[in-house]
Amino acid sequence: ITGYTEHEQEVARAFGVEGFRKMLIARETTDNNHYANNFLSGNYIKEALCEIGVLDETEIYQTRQVGRTPEFNAMNVMNLKQYIEAYPEGSTIGIIYITRGLPWGSVPGTSAMSTQHPWHLEVYHENAYLNYLSWKKAIQKAYGDRYNLVFTKGGVESDLLTDNLYTYALYTGEKLGDHFQSIRDAMQSAKADGIDKLILAPCHWFYDDFDNLCDMRLQNGIPLVPKEKTGAGVFDLTYCEDAEGNEVSCGSEEAVAEVTVAPSYSNLPEEFATGYYVVLRGTLERFGLYPEGLTLTTEVSQVMTKLNGGTLEVTNPTSEIKGAGIAIPADPYPTRPEGFAPQEAVPINDPADTNDCMWEDTVINIGHQLNPPVMQGIHPAGPAVHFGPYRTFFNRDVSISIPYDRAVAIGKEIKPYIYNDLTDSWDELESESIKNGLLTFKTQVLGLFQAGGTSLCPAVQLYGENAKEVVLLRNLRDGILSKSPGGQELIRLYYELSPMAVKAMELDKGFKEVLQEMADGILELIAEHTE
Repeated sequence: ITGYTEHEQEVARAFGVEGFRKMLIARETTDNNHYANNFLSGNYIKEALCEIGVLDETEIYQTRQVGRTPEFNAMNVMNLKQYIEAYPEGSTIGIIYITRGLPWGSVPGTSAMSTQHPWHLEVYHENAYLNYLSWKKAIQKAYGDRYNLVFTKGGVESDLLTDNLYTYALYTGEKLGDHFQSIRDAMQSAKADGIDKLILAPCHWFYDDFDNLCDMRLQNGIPLVPKEKTGAGVFDLTYCEDAEGNEVSCGSEEAVAEVTVAPSYSNLPEEFATGYYVVLRGTLERFGLYPEGLTLTTEVSQVMTKLNGGTLEVTNPTSEIKGAGIAIPADPYPTRPEGFAPQEAVPINDPADTNDCMWEDTVINIGHQLNPPVMQGIHPAGPAVHFGPYRTFFNRDVSISIPYDRAVAIGKEIKPYIYNDLTDSWDELESESIKNGLLTFKTQVLGLFQAGGTSLCPAVQLYGENAKEVVLLRNLRDGILSKSPGGQELIRLYYELSPMAVKAMELDKGFKEVLQEMADGILELIAEHTE
């Protein structure tokens, strides 16, 4: 911006002249794409370094996106909270995801998208859609037990692009090449399905700017936010539409849907900064730099190529993280998108059959973090294992294994967790297998993982971990029941039935109250006979 900031080429040239030979190129975009990262940032900076003769001796790594991380998803849960919870619980709400979009299938011309950066070689479409699927899962998990959230046409259970209310903001008609839908397309589809409450969620931009405040609205027939509101820092807008998409008075006979356009992240600057920090941290790790105060011992490290993928495992028999490992699939389609011709190009496959897995050759490392963040409300059941570089992305699931302590696991439901820097908590992941002291699961993003256990003991659920009632029952178990065959059988039956009892208490408050009354009576009898 003339008079305010220097151009990236000038900054790179100045660094090069000063003698810097390691450079991190950072872009705050949600969705990794060649247009922004390679054509705009990467090539301009490399050109400047080449002009002063230092390109070949400069080590360069890039931060390419912020989407698909636990932090990005948590920020979006926060961003949509007031708009979802404005409706009564049980409401049916259509959720339309908005990303910037890039053209696909446009008629060849003289623009950058046709010559310097041909549209058919773009990776944006796949990355942006995978970010959406991760976002969708997080929003559903946060609100889906209280609201009927609709993310798809007809409400079908599907992750296919053609079924989801996933939209491009700045392109319509032929520029989408019959592969993608505009915001207006999705709005009309949702209204045709009878959904009368719509929330539009712009997720590509880190703040509210001309793109999402003006351009996307003008192209999709969405009203502008009044100037006095944007000047006061208010960027959301709620209005009503008729069946054709015209703005009408809410409550009128013509109104068929109430539409809320959520803001981007202007009001969540610290949250976005944290989401940006975690991916910057990962890029800095590629230079060997780690946060201050982090006590981390890297146990194994290996270059993994985009073409071949590979496996890496801690095999040292004395290591506390022995067995920790990662399996990365090979590139499923090595010639995509680089080898595409316009007539055969595929913007995105079924998400279960993506064009890519790794983004680039990367040194993958596995380490033991000795000072992990505390697990609140979860029993740590194994060492904290760092898989890096932090927040490295994959477009296919990679398989990770981490060790757990089988003794700690007794009487607990063991699951994998990933640390979330934004919420300062551990997010639960779905386990694939648990056996022989190893917990295995799938992920598309690296970070700090740890096995954790939640109690499957009904008494703990009723009274608390260290309550006097629980201590009394443990004394009965260890001092009396465990010493006879009949008592041992009672203990076995208790732990066999405990998971079902705990789950029933979670689902039915009435059942929990009945069980509480029964337990109180039993404890009273036990106390009388042990005094």
